[in-house]
Amino acid sequence: MATPKAAGAASTDRSGTRARDRRSRPRAYARHPGDVLRVLLGALVLLATMTAIHRDRIGVREANLFRLLNDLGPPAGPDGRCGG
Repeated sequence: MATPKAAGAASTDRSGTRARDRRSRPRAYARHPGDVLRVLLGALVLLATMTAIHRDRIGVREANLFRLLNDLGPPAGPDGRCGG
């Protein structure tokens, strides 16, 4: 009479199962080719904004943009009135 294997006992028959398991497993995460482009564009935008930073003064472009946005007035709602 054959003795039953204990629960959780390791099997000694492992011929080729590791290689087969490795091939059958799906990859955890596959990167999209556009991810590299997004990272590069984000880095370029970050570098471009860093050039506009000055420690003790406000740049001419920043002041002009502030005045332009300030002169537009308050935003109007869908009915054309300002506020609630």
